[in-house]
Amino acid sequence: MREWKLSASKESRRLRVEARRERWRQQQARQREAEAREAARRAALARQPDSPGQAAERLLADEPEGPRAQKLRELLIPVAERAPRLIGPDTLAALKLIAEADWVRPPSTWQPSGKSQDRLFRSLAEHVLARYRMPPFLWRAFMADADAPVLARVAMHVGAGSSLYQAVKSGLMPVPLTRSMCHDLLSRGGEARFLDAVRRVQVKAVGGDARLFPVWIATRAGRRLHTRVGEEFWQTVLAWFGANPMLPQAEVAPLVDYIEHRRAEVPGFSIKGRSVLAMMRGAQQWHGQLAKEKVASGRTFAPSGLQPMDIDRSRRNVRRNRVIEIWHVREILDARALADEGRAMSHCVFSYVRPIESGECSIWTLTLEDDTGHWRRLTIEVRPPLRQIVQARGRFNRLPEPRDLLALEAWASRNKLQVCLGRW
Repeated sequence: MREWKLSASKESRRLRVEARRERWRQQQARQREAEAREAARRAALARQPDSPGQAAERLLADEPEGPRAQKLRELLIPVAERAPRLIGPDTLAALKLIAEADWVRPPSTWQPSGKSQDRLFRSLAEHVLARYRMPPFLWRAFMADADAPVLARVAMHVGAGSSLYQAVKSGLMPVPLTRSMCHDLLSRGGEARFLDAVRRVQVKAVGGDARLFPVWIATRAGRRLHTRVGEEFWQTVLAWFGANPMLPQAEVAPLVDYIEHRRAEVPGFSIKGRSVLAMMRGAQQWHGQLAKEKVASGRTFAPSGLQPMDIDRSRRNVRRNRVIEIWHVREILDARALADEGRAMSHCVFSYVRPIESGECSIWTLTLEDDTGHWRRLTIEVRPPLRQIVQARGRFNRLPEPRDLLALEAWASRNKLQVCLGRW
């Protein structure tokens, strides 16, 4: 009995010593991190900051001299003086769009409001372009990347005091909105992107519910702006989905891909009068045939240039046992792996072969390695030209869970990507 007590006492002392050592190691790691942050802060303070004029001239270096460059300079100098965080490569395209517009007030009289980049930009746009106060999402049009030139013109048109419905009738706004839809759109608040707010109004107008909206804006048809003819066609498709509320939401994306294929294959293709069962059968057959053809060809895809990542979040539990939690993010670079991902996750990712080959998007897989095995968690769609993650779905098109999002955001931060996942 005495020997057992001595042995237990020794084990207890050993565990206490190990715990103290572990606390000391953690304290040292925290101290090193604090010293590194302080060194970085001192180095940043030691650097001589650009004057407002220098910052503006740096952005204007590639602009040819002329009235356009002069007007942009007139905008950038007061912005650099009063809100330096708005001066940067990521905001230059939006500032150029403001410079090309007819100004309601000169930038020299602007007084910034807010602290975040988004709020400062909104304050600038409202001062320079708006006669009346506008919904916040309207100014997000300038940050819409590929769709910004069209949507920004609509925002400027409305901000100057003109009617949104007039923009629709004149063709400036390609989305076919009715008067009541225009009123509903402009009466909405919130911080949604402009095109998301438009899609939300469209879903509501066709009788769709909150479940349809996030699914619709996650499709290629819903998340980008089309020509007037294209928008009218997809409005009929959206109405068809709204008229079939019992359709499983997981089937929307595969059906949209199939409809896009049929429209390219058959001129004048229309969704009107088609039954849900017939469309689902056609979509399943097409996806199956497509997968067989691509896999048989052994096709490979060019790398996107983004970096993969391993995130080790393993830890020890209260019993001092190691709990494995390692996240892996890898790019899918061949047709067979893409087909395997679609089958394992029960979604339509294989229909993305054409956009992957054209460089429009790249597909990545997020997996989790733990004590029970190695599991697929998310399939991720990235738009490399826009530096955006536009879609992330789990099995059966489920939305990401909180721990999935933590790993996704860590990888996005490493690759300097913006996470743009639509929500209702």
